[in-house]
Amino acid sequence: MRRGAEKTRMLHQAQAQQASSPLSVNDLRTITPKNQYRRLQLQGRFLNDKSFLLDNKVYNHAVGYHVLTPFEPTSQPTRWIIVDRGFIKAPLRREELPAIVPVAGQKIIVTRVYFPPRTHFHVSDEIESETWPKRVQHVNFTLFKRILGHELTPFVAILQPRQPGMLVYNHPIVNLSPAKHYGYAVQWFLLALVAFIVLIRANLRKRTDYDK
Repeated sequence: MRRGAEKTRMLHQAQAQQASSPLSVNDLRTITPKNQYRRLQLQGRFLNDKSFLLDNKVYNHAVGYHVLTPFEPTSQPTRWIIVDRGFIKAPLRREELPAIVPVAGQKIIVTRVYFPPRTHFHVSDEIESETWPKRVQHVNFTLFKRILGHELTPFVAILQPRQPGMLVYNHPIVNLSPAKHYGYAVQWFLLALVAFIVLIRANLRKRTDYDK
């Protein structure tokens, strides 16, 4: 039930933020987690030769990556934004990396602000390749800043469908709807109730047999 309530809260927050007017590059320094899911319009260029591949992503049963490419705003080049361009399928061999289509020239893009959840468990911070793109296991802004040698915003900008540079959009606000979470909770409750009833009946039957 708690997960269903949390998903409902996330959906309501996303709807409220998306109904608000888009933020712009002038708001970069004031964006906080309260702006989660809010639209952000940017103008600038993708730094195509510095992409990260966020590992262990799945889309339509295919295993792959999310492509994270730094974006340099035209009016504020001192702080780059990591843009999640969506899903790309992984080659069959682990040692091979997918070819990422570059995005040439200045672009105006619409994104969505996303602060990744903080977690104390990480598979690894190790970068597996000396060349680009670099495969990573999670979003680590400290690591990204060190590798890129440049300041970054503390959030990811999720590229929206039909935008320049979009690959395959793979960013639902929630993976399961609140209704499904509530449905699963009811199913587990009913299973527990049935098991309890069976146990009570079995104990009553044993007591009846003993009395005989």
